[in-house]
Amino acid sequence: MVDYFRYRFNNDTCTACIRVNISFIITMIICQLYTPEIEDYASISVKNISEYCDANGYVHHALRDVRSFNRHPSWNRVPFLLDTMKMCDDNEWLCWIDVDILAMDFSKRIDSFCNNDYNMVLSCQGRGFAFGYHFEHCLNFGLFFLRNTEWSSKLLKGLWLWTQGDYEKYRHEKYWDNDAVNFFWKKNINSFDKNVYIDYNPRNFNSFYEKDLGLGGKYEIGDPICHFTDMSSEDRMNLMKEFSKKVVK
Repeated sequence: MVDYFRYRFNNDTCTACIRVNISFIITMIICQLYTPEIEDYASISVKNISEYCDANGYVHHALRDVRSFNRHPSWNRVPFLLDTMKMCDDNEWLCWIDVDILAMDFSKRIDSFCNNDYNMVLSCQGRGFAFGYHFEHCLNFGLFFLRNTEWSSKLLKGLWLWTQGDYEKYRHEKYWDNDAVNFFWKKNINSFDKNVYIDYNPRNFNSFYEKDLGLGGKYEIGDPICHFTDMSSEDRMNLMKEFSKKVVK
């Protein structure tokens, strides 16, 4: 028997911490975080991912975050994941999912992409812009898998500290922590190449709505995930409402 905490939140604060006894084997903890200003579309994703977790036996750890670290809110995932890892068993797998993502087919289990020969699994999106340069291959930080190890903790802390000196502007400048993880990849910091498995087929677990960046990553029916990236909040909300009606459960 494994015990986990599930959280229910009102507008700003945690109102109840409910311990859930789970009698089956936990394969993964899916993490999501959002701030109040994007709640219109974030709530669609959180509801969808919660249902996906229930269907597949994952733990869903989602939080409406009102903290401020004098950075773009995208960075908040770093301390959130570090805090979550402290509650998890060693070597347990976590999965981060952005709140502009929908699970489109509940029969497709994404824990199959967790590779125990590595500490992290990331998707390459194809072409992209990172830390001031254009690349033919860029990592996308919207959905990734992270094993609860000392290396993973060191990586997250390193990404947070990266925004000093020459890179301080990326606390606020797009693409924030996505710039940091691409920098660590390109420079092979913390033996990145030995610890991170990179999947070069975005459609495996990070398909993009109406976007192909050179690796065939445009969402097609049957893909497990659809990522509504790089659009206005209004367009994103409307598309996510539309696509949530097409989810295969």
